[in-house]
Amino acid sequence: MTPRTAFPPPRGCSRLRGLIVATAAIIALPLVTFAQTTGTISGRVFDPTTGEYIRNAEVRISGTPVSALTEEGGYYTLNNAPAGPATIEVKYTGYEPVAATINVPPGAVATRDFELKGLASTRRADDVVQLGQFVVATEREGNAKAIMEQKGAMNVKTVVASDSFGDIAEGNIGEFLKFMPGIQLDYVETDTRAARMGGLEARYGAVTLDGGSMANTSTGTFGDNSRQFEFEAISINNIEAIEVNKTLSADMTGDAPAGTVNLRSKSALDRKGQRVNFMAGFIGNQYEHSFQKTPRHDDARHAKSRPTYAFDYSNAFFGNKVGIALNGAFTTVFKEQFRHSLTYDYTSAQANAAGTPLITAINFKDGPKMTDKASGGLKLDYEPFKGLRFTLASSYTWFSDEIANRNLNFRVSAAQLGAGSGLTKVVANPATGNGTRIEQTGSHGNKKTDTSNLSLGFVYRLRSWTIDGQTSYSRARQQNGTDHMGTVANADLQLTRISYLAERPGVGSPDWTFTQTGGGNWFDLNNYGRNDAQAGNITGSRSRSKTQQFVNQVNARYVLPFQELPTFVKGGLFNKLTVRDREQLNAYTYTWVGPTGNSLTSPMPASIADFRIAPAWGGNIYSLPVPNKSLLWDELRTSPNYFTQTEANRATNLDSVLGSNQDVEETVRAAYVLANTKVRHWQFQGGLRFENTQTENKVIERVPDSRNPFPANTVNRILYRYTPGRSTRTGEYDVWLPSGSATYRFNQDFVLKLGYHKAIQRPNLNHLAGQWSIDEANQEIQIPNPELRPTHSDKYSAILEYYFEPAGTLSVHLFQTDLKGDTQETSPAPASEFGFGNDPVYSAYDFTTFVNIPGKRTVRGIELNYSQQLTFLRHELLRGTRVFATYSQFTSSPRPGGFFPRGATGGVFWRYRKINASIAGTWTDDQLTGSNTVSANSRYFPRDPEYLKERFIFDVGFGYKFTRHVEAFVSGRNAFNSGKTWFFQQSDGRIRQMEKYGGQWTVGVRGNF
Repeated sequence: MTPRTAFPPPRGCSRLRGLIVATAAIIALPLVTFAQTTGTISGRVFDPTTGEYIRNAEVRISGTPVSALTEEGGYYTLNNAPAGPATIEVKYTGYEPVAATINVPPGAVATRDFELKGLASTRRADDVVQLGQFVVATEREGNAKAIMEQKGAMNVKTVVASDSFGDIAEGNIGEFLKFMPGIQLDYVETDTRAARMGGLEARYGAVTLDGGSMANTSTGTFGDNSRQFEFEAISINNIEAIEVNKTLSADMTGDAPAGTVNLRSKSALDRKGQRVNFMAGFIGNQYEHSFQKTPRHDDARHAKSRPTYAFDYSNAFFGNKVGIALNGAFTTVFKEQFRHSLTYDYTSAQANAAGTPLITAINFKDGPKMTDKASGGLKLDYEPFKGLRFTLASSYTWFSDEIANRNLNFRVSAAQLGAGSGLTKVVANPATGNGTRIEQTGSHGNKKTDTSNLSLGFVYRLRSWTIDGQTSYSRARQQNGTDHMGTVANADLQLTRISYLAERPGVGSPDWTFTQTGGGNWFDLNNYGRNDAQAGNITGSRSRSKTQQFVNQVNARYVLPFQELPTFVKGGLFNKLTVRDREQLNAYTYTWVGPTGNSLTSPMPASIADFRIAPAWGGNIYSLPVPNKSLLWDELRTSPNYFTQTEANRATNLDSVLGSNQDVEETVRAAYVLANTKVRHWQFQGGLRFENTQTENKVIERVPDSRNPFPANTVNRILYRYTPGRSTRTGEYDVWLPSGSATYRFNQDFVLKLGYHKAIQRPNLNHLAGQWSIDEANQEIQIPNPELRPTHSDKYSAILEYYFEPAGTLSVHLFQTDLKGDTQETSPAPASEFGFGNDPVYSAYDFTTFVNIPGKRTVRGIELNYSQQLTFLRHELLRGTRVFATYSQFTSSPRPGGFFPRGATGGVFWRYRKINASIAGTWTDDQLTGSNTVSANSRYFPRDPEYLKERFIFDVGFGYKFTRHVEAFVSGRNAFNSGKTWFFQQSDGRIRQMEKYGGQWTVGVRGNF
């Protein structure tokens, strides 16, 4: 889809122009000269211990309200400084205060640079000869930088240095965020996929890089989660700090009701000299970790302990005018994913006679996967003169996730259950046909994504003015399927006409012992598929999606010439074009018949891998044979006569391809203005953001089957179904987003922050630009609504923060978020109401679409956060200890499925001379996930609620420092193999599903020079 170069003049343009004019007027009003009584002081703040210029140090003129925070590169500017002698004070947590006297010439600029050193209470006399320098450089200063940024922010914000939680598995941002207050992660089996903030689903938040938007493919669909950011798109390598903004200001994106996560990258001009950091090691899983190549379910052999390495380099040249920061990382990981689930029968005559629910299916999944991730980045900074910096930044992340699922299902119909069957015993009697059987299923899949980001920005500072701007391009591509991997997705098999006995020690136990009592030997693959034919058992598909973003923005900040009432105003313009498209490239369904032309006499080829249950669950099933999907793919290409395909198969496959294309363009134009002022202990900020959003969608229209002249289940019927092609629909809406915050400082370490912001959640892309869905039985057509409006939110926050020296914080955050204008499908209405009243094809149908509905969802929460470096402890063995703990509790009315009510995190990090160790963990409470489908009049457990059981996950680490620059380390993610368990509420111990993944361990070396 080719992006449009321009929209027709939107109705919101006049409002946008009005806000721009108002912004310019506000900024221009105070341009009055006070040159005869005031001057300007500027300079930089530097930490010689770390070699870095300090950001967010507080610089003030003693005895006056004039103050400023240092910015990137350690620069500060004190405007409206009284002419004459002035004492400048610099304060930074964990450092000794510094002061100097300087003479300020009227109407001119005076320059004074500062160097900081650590507090005496954090230093020992022998620090130079021991490891104090390393501790200072990597722990205290890193945490101090984050704390000072959080302390100086007007909005409710949590900032953490990227090395605060030790080694991060695979560079996954989610593995870092999981320890932060108010954040819960959405896991897809073993992997962190997205982050929930403030009790809201992940789609209500946004993730930015250096404040700029990033493209994301979001599972390659246009569905409910199409707007959430997924962590495969970026790596934590070369990220200096992570900022979680829980309230927004007018200069931030308006489509994040829950808040934003901003990743701030490192800059070479923020430090002096060359820096090189490196890491290399191996990652293994507790279930399989050999270096020897052994079989895996992709029908190949692989080493299970696999390499990981990363580096970053930075240096400044030409008198610190040009800075280069270069980074790269690669990780390849073998992961185990075991699953056990049960299907219960609550209503049959057999269950009623037994006096208990019965088990009709015992399912196991052996789904190992291989994850490969490569990332790299380059950041070039150029300062031709003081006050002007240009930045060219680029990054690239490539991610491949190959999952080789194999499912084994011991299934029996209720009629074939024998006497003695119950919740701990299954007596499966033989049946003619497939009433009692073993099913081999499981889809082999691969998801590949690659994300590119390129931006060019500038910052210009001249006395009272700061102007910055950025233009950026971001692209995310994803493909799903197996064709490019050389394997079919599914090769399903059944072993029928068998009988077996399955027993376990308790209702909640997965430790099943199976005894085959009849039928073909289930350890011989040649017996599978011999008794009953299975049609359509070879399938596969391939799809791809792409998202592109083109962003331009400019901001201007002006400090008003008020000495007693420090005030600045800021305004800016923003434009973002997002282009998203998705298509199904192919799909196929075949039936295996083999060289004999008969599936009953042609066994499938066997894989070198086998199905394993015992490693995770115990029991006596360890090595069941499975078909070779790679060889079946080869046969499909070289011996197509081994497979049959019906006309209905071809029609269904064609339908999935022709009906899949989706395209949407979305342009957001925004302008904002905000003002900030200080009144003694108070600081106030208020702003207003205007956003105009326009969408253009290409929607596939269909011919109803009742108007289709071709027979059902034919290719011609499908071709005719899509003859109308695609129509273009447009939509537009405007929003005004006010925000405000206030900060009260009881003293320099005790702060109260109050905040409010209005935001929006843009509509589900399927509701805007989805496919037509036709219900022939009821003569109804569901269509998307390009005029759909966003969900609106109002968030109110209050936080009390107390800061410890040299680096620590304690906070209590209370908030409420109100969401209004959710979407819902309409009731069927005549075609005339949708503009199809005179259409010869569609006029006889009723139509439905999606609309915004009244009503409100309210989410309330409390978040507690504590972290501190215990440098006050006198014993040397304990002074290198850092601790943290968080607790979050949320309520939601109404309460959606999958809501997390409570969570907590905590950890201890300890360092003594050459040794360091850590343990950190997360806890999530029981989570309501649904209920069974048993009718209300059933004898057993009607509508029994289902929960995901509370979960504890612990990560551990240990390191030994050989020299000042080289350290060996061991780290374990999910070190104690915490899995997931879904259980039913009523107290008979029934478990629906259990999963285990094994601990993931990394052994390696890291260093710097």
